[in-house]
Amino acid sequence: MRWLLSAALMVTSMMAMAQDVITSISTDEVKGHLADMDIEAEINDNRVEWTDGNTTMAVVVFAEDDNRGKDVMLQATREGRGSMAAAQEWNLMNRIGHVYYMDGTANYEFDIDLQDGITVGNFKSCIGRWMAQSEMALDAVLTGGGSSGGDGDVITDLDMEMVAEALAELGFEATEDESGDLTFAKDEIIYNFIRYDEGDFMIQAELTGNTTIEAINDWNAASRFGRAYLSPEDNSVYVELDINLQGGGTWDNVVSHLTRFLEETVPDVQSSVFGSGMRRAG
Repeated sequence: MRWLLSAALMVTSMMAMAQDVITSISTDEVKGHLADMDIEAEINDNRVEWTDGNTTMAVVVFAEDDNRGKDVMLQATREGRGSMAAAQEWNLMNRIGHVYYMDGTANYEFDIDLQDGITVGNFKSCIGRWMAQSEMALDAVLTGGGSSGGDGDVITDLDMEMVAEALAELGFEATEDESGDLTFAKDEIIYNFIRYDEGDFMIQAELTGNTTIEAINDWNAASRFGRAYLSPEDNSVYVELDINLQGGGTWDNVVSHLTRFLEETVPDVQSSVFGSGMRRAG
């Protein structure tokens, strides 16, 4: 009977603690509450952190002078290729916190305001709901909402925002034009990334200079992964590479195409077709 009484007292005590009202909290107290939830966390400045696979989880305490905070933020982060458009879609369709994509990292955050008081039970409930949704929220941002997948996932279309971010990683700052295509320039060479249809894209570079049809024909005969031609309208040389995702492809393969075109194909045309006599489009 004693152990039954002891267990009943413990349950009663835990229920009473859950009803305790808090108006501020310290990192030590957060760590204790997480331990009650079987979460082993470490304190790092104003953050109480732990990991779940490749996701970093944290309760961030916005502390005041007495090292106690009147509000906290729950934050889950995971690195990977994602898009702001996918984050926008998730925020539109879901509740409990918000997501965003920045600097190659997906972020899922939920704020808890302690001012005027909440119960410990409510505090833990917020953490539980945030944790339960974290994986789904981060997956949504890092898979582009389903059509533009993660690195190895099969995809059939592209999010242009993801393409712009990939170009930025390669050193090219692209902007979206009125048609929804991307345009960018570097070293006075004009580039375009064009969508023709779902899963059907082309990247293009425009250069001008003194060359001949014979020189361009020789390049086409000797080269792979791209085509070059002389425009009859303005004497520009266009270099193009098609990217086809119809039937399925991968994001890694798309990035490989972009990298090859920008770092190998275009420089090869510059040296082979124009040599030292090239002047770039402007």
